[in-house]
Amino acid sequence: MNMRIFLLSAAFAASVWSALAAAELRLDSKEPGNVFEAENGELHLAVSPQTGWMKLDLELCDENGNTLDSRTLSPQAAQTIALPERGYYQVTVRGRRRDGSVVVAETRAAVVGKAIDEKTRMSSPFGLCGSGELFAKAGARWGRLFYELCSPEMEKWSKDGCPDVPVAPLADRFREMEPIYGFWPQPFWLQDRPAGAEAAARGDLSMYPIRKDKTTELVKIIQRAVTATSNRRYEMVTIANEPMWMTPYKDFVEYIKLYIKSIRAIRPGVKLIGPAHCDIYFPELKKYADSGMFKILDGVDIHAYVKATPPEGEFIELVRKLKSFLAQRGFGSLPIYITEFGWTTPPGDWQKPVDELTQARYCARSIALLAAENVKAILWFCLYCENPKSNAYGYALLNADRTPKAAYAAYATLTRELAGADHGKAKLDHPKPGIWRLRFPRNSGFVCMVWSPDGEQTWSDPKCGSPVRTMTGRVVPGSEVRGFKFAVSPSPCYYSASK
Repeated sequence: MNMRIFLLSAAFAASVWSALAAAELRLDSKEPGNVFEAENGELHLAVSPQTGWMKLDLELCDENGNTLDSRTLSPQAAQTIALPERGYYQVTVRGRRRDGSVVVAETRAAVVGKAIDEKTRMSSPFGLCGSGELFAKAGARWGRLFYELCSPEMEKWSKDGCPDVPVAPLADRFREMEPIYGFWPQPFWLQDRPAGAEAAARGDLSMYPIRKDKTTELVKIIQRAVTATSNRRYEMVTIANEPMWMTPYKDFVEYIKLYIKSIRAIRPGVKLIGPAHCDIYFPELKKYADSGMFKILDGVDIHAYVKATPPEGEFIELVRKLKSFLAQRGFGSLPIYITEFGWTTPPGDWQKPVDELTQARYCARSIALLAAENVKAILWFCLYCENPKSNAYGYALLNADRTPKAAYAAYATLTRELAGADHGKAKLDHPKPGIWRLRFPRNSGFVCMVWSPDGEQTWSDPKCGSPVRTMTGRVVPGSEVRGFKFAVSPSPCYYSASK
């Protein structure tokens, strides 16, 4: 047999076998993604009555791989599996047929606690690159919406010109978020590209100055895009997304002035942020500052990726240096919007991958550190990516089947535990060598987040006034007692404290 045909046949047989196994045992729930916005949850186990089962074994594990429950189930047609408290669950059911073969059903679930009230959620700095019901359940507020101007339709206008007739507004599909809009990248035929650049244009987001004879067309294209989205809340637009500006930055500034003037002609008062550079790289930021860009911005939009190092190091130090840089240049009052950052799990990309537990830990710790620096918007990249071959896949908080990774539960716990706190007035200290503590003022006390980046330690806070919750929301047994000593580890935990 031809080897290619053999491999295809084997792959087909494997997919059929997998589908048959899934039909025999299936785990799911009524909640999208098995995310329960409550204090407990319930999974449904469907069992094929046609299969002769010897036994069914259930195992529930937390994000650390610790077994929470392990027992033998009755091989009846349908039954429920209780998720008794907040937290992250790895759920496995192993069924042994009478012929000795084994079928395994697995899923992931998160019980994240009651929903944050909308007024509190929509006044927080927390965000995600994503949208939908699981965006809101995570407790996110800020999102990004890009209207791509380099499209086949707009390529057609290179010959015909952009129509003057405004388009009907798009359906309002993203009510769950506070959107940051962007209109990018610009059509190549509007740009003054050098000879030879057009051949590599597809997938090339390098940006060249707008041709002098095409500025009217640019205005029309942008205004047409703004009109299409004008039924939305429209308070913020960004210049671009990780722009690669190929000529002197003074030309970029002229482009930005035309860009925002075009938008404000339709939506007066909209705020402009930028430059949305791919990282906090000061030689580039100095060029932006020298060009006069920051003078026309209402806020600084930037991405904050680092090379897989823990958030307590290079990551937060770069953000602090950015604040100092802006202050030294006379722009210290500009709010900062971190619209992309994150750590990837395998397979990884340019960033070395971390395991899922480490991703969850870094997610919670990095967001809390940014909130304490009074960052206006904090958008983790990303919520979901369905393509396993995409560079974005490992950064996502959700698996390909939209069930949660541990990082989703960590994110949702953080937004709930810090809800209503005065994030910008947080105090960072080290009550014991190796322990990091952030105290966020809330009401007449603090909500505290503590962790130990380098390993587990035992510690007690005499001012602790509530049960201690883990990174994914479980109550630490015994922590209701004042003076209780608990394990502080790389996974942060939360409690309230008096002043």
